[in-house]
Parts: sequence; C-alpha cells; structure tokens
Amino acid sequence: MYNYLEIFLYDNLSDTISNFFMMISKIINMSKQINKIVIENGKDYIKRNKKTNSLHGLLFGLLHTEKDVSMDTVAAGFNTLNIREFKAIDTIARQSFLNRYNSLPLEFYENVSDKIGTLIDNMNKKNYTHQILAVDGSDTSCSKSLADKNYKLNKNNNSVTALNLGIYNVTKNLPIMLEMVNHADERKAFLDFIKRKNDFDKSIFVFDRGFDGSEFFKKLEELNLRYVCRLRYNMSFIPKDNVDTIVRCNNINIRVVTYKIGENYYHLATNLLDKNEYKISTLMQIYHDRWTMEEKFKLMKSNRFQKTNFKDDVSIKKSIYCQLIIMRLTSLFTHIATNNKFKNGNNNKRVINCKTLIDGLYSRMLYYIIFGKLNRKRYDLFQKCYFVFITTNAGKNVPRICVTTGMKWYVKQYAKKYLKATSNNDSTCFDLVDGHD
Repeated sequence: MYNYLEIFLYDNLSDTISNFFMMISKIINMSKQINKIVIENGKDYIKRNKKTNSLHGLLFGLLHTEKDVSMDTVAAGFNTLNIREFKAIDTIARQSFLNRYNSLPLEFYENVSDKIGTLIDNMNKKNYTHQILAVDGSDTSCSKSLADKNYKLNKNNNSVTALNLGIYNVTKNLPIMLEMVNHADERKAFLDFIKRKNDFDKSIFVFDRGFDGSEFFKKLEELNLRYVCRLRYNMSFIPKDNVDTIVRCNNINIRVVTYKIGENYYHLATNLLDKNEYKISTLMQIYHDRWTMEEKFKLMKSNRFQKTNFKDDVSIKKSIYCQLIIMRLTSLFTHIATNNKFKNGNNNKRVINCKTLIDGLYSRMLYYIIFGKLNRKRYDLFQKCYFVFITTNAGKNVPRICVTTGMKWYVKQYAKKYLKATSNNDSTCFDLVDGHD
C-alpha cells in the first residue's frame, strides 16, 4: 500500500527539480539573447575588423565598475580567462579595450541597458494590480573638468558633485533607471525623466522627505501619477490632532497620515484617498518598502559609483549604464536564489548576500553572459560558490551611520559627538569611528 505522504513529497520534489532545470535553461537562453543584443546594437559602430568588438567594449566597461580595479587588471583578467578556458592565442592590450569602450557611443550603452532590463522584466510574468516604484537620489564625486558642462564646483574647487536619480521597482526587485544630472534638484530630475515616459499607469511612486512640497504634489497630480511621500515634521498642512485626514492645499486634495514607530513619528502625504483600499498599515508598508532603494545605492557605492576616475561626463554616464546592467543582473539572480522564501522557527528569514553575488559576476559570470558562453556546468559552479545566504531578523531596524569623514550619514550621526569631544577634549567620543576622526 502506497504512503500518500511519500507520493505527495515525491511529486512536489519532482516539480521543484523540473522548475529548477527550466530556470537554468531560461538563464542560459537569456545569456545568448544578451550576446545578440550587444552584437546587434554595436554593429553600426564597428568600422574595422580588429581584435575587439562591441562585446569587448561593454565587458571592459562592466568590469571596470568594480572598486579599486585598474584598467590593466581588467585586461589581464580577461586575457587570463580567455587563454586558460577558451584556448585563445593572442592577448588584447588594455589600450585596445579602452579604445573600443570609448568608440561605442553613449546611445549604445543606454540601448543595451534598456533591452537587458526589458529581457529580465519579461522573465517575470506575474500580473500585479500595482507596482511600488521607489525614487531616490545619490551623489557622485567627479573631476572638476566637468565644471565646463555646468556642473557646480565644490568648495575645495577640486571636484564637482553630480546627482544620480534612481527609480527602483520594489515589487519586481528590478532597477528601472539611473540618470546623472548637472544640478542638485531631485524633484526637477524626476519630473524631467517622467515626462519622457508614459508607461506608469499601475505604479505608485514612493519618495522620501527630500521630495516633499505641495507644488511637487500638484505636478504629480497633473501627470496622473499616484504617490506616497514622507513629509518633514514642520510642514504647515500636517494636522495636529488627526492621524488620517484629507486636506486641501494648493488646489489639490492631499491625504496626510501620521503614525509612530518606536520614538519616531512619521507623516506621509499621498493621493491614494480611498481609506478602505489603502489603510494606514498599507501605506506604512508601501513607504517602508522604499528602503530597498537605499540598499541598492549602498551596494553600488561599494563599487566605483560614489567616486569615479573618468574625466568627462559621457564616460561617466557610460559607466552608470554599466552599473545599471550589473544591478539588473544582480536582481535577476537574487530573484532566482530567493524564489522559495527560507524561514526558520524564530520568524527570521534568509536572504542572499548581494555583495558576494556581485563578486561572482565580476569573477567570471559577466564574461560568460556577455559572450554567450554560459552553460549548465558554469552556472551550477556560480550558484554553488556565490549564492550565499545570511539570516536577518524580521522587522530589523538598523540606524544609518557612515564612518567615512564628510559623508552624509557621518555628519548626521557624529556631529554632536564631535562638538562634545572638541569642547571637553574627550577622545572616547570617537570609539565608533576609530581612525576616521
């Protein structure tokens, strides 16, 4: 007599194995499609039959986004892999890689990045009633030569700071855009971008306090965009005695919600006026999901994102599109790795270590993907070595700190400690930032 539990477990195991191999086939096929995308988009820019082509130019750009890795190291790593694994005879000089990278126009990198994003997006066939899009900005320190392109010089006159605006699809765990502008106005950067696009009907945009303001909300209304935005505590239209109310401001209706987490009060503005469909708990979850965007920026800053060695804005923008491709591939493999949510009895969950995953992409995987060399054996090795899971507590809240002097969260966290130390000559105030005082 059959044990029905054993039959059930066997059938489910068979389905899991079948889905696993089906996903590997999709990944390998996606690699071949990316290879075709790069070749197709680069063929108009390859004038002569040289050692390098658009594949080499893009791969060089991708590998050079890794922090503290020189161009010579990129070229040496490529040649080593090419000779050892693919029995190549000739080596390619660093200058040849750089020339090919420079000869491909910005349009090439933008088109390839967008098409790879679409390709990955199409692998997720789910039908969502709405999608949460987190919006945020981050700064990049660039060469002072960009002052000629209307970028504002910093006080030291040795560099300029460019604003990078990012939009991240939290629902699909996929970056949508990353764009560098020569001003510091996040609202203007977002509106300029959004006016060029018209496919956000099912989207809810989530903003932090840097975007708040009734004029900005009115422009979002005019563009028929749904939004949730955190407010600064001193905004004039925040009701004092009501946790959920609709106010009239600048000729538009704004729903203002107030709630408390720990000792902190949060005020949200939104045009999601239906209180039955969008309860306070729902709006809280929508807003706090935007933290994914902060994590992705932090991840990019661990590479060559916050400070670049390129001297012109075109090369920097090419590098940003390369960063975007890497983040899209990271999102894809993160989705595959965490397709089944791992939880234990303590309500903790296991998440993939994205930094280790990106190290794997830099190691060999980018080469396999761009050149269409990925197969089941190589993917299996990549998964075994670089799909590393870490355990995180549900609802964990970690204060934002930075131990690098002059960086954004260094000032916010340690300014008072610094003043206390200088007034009392108390060096113990710097225990948390030892070596960075």
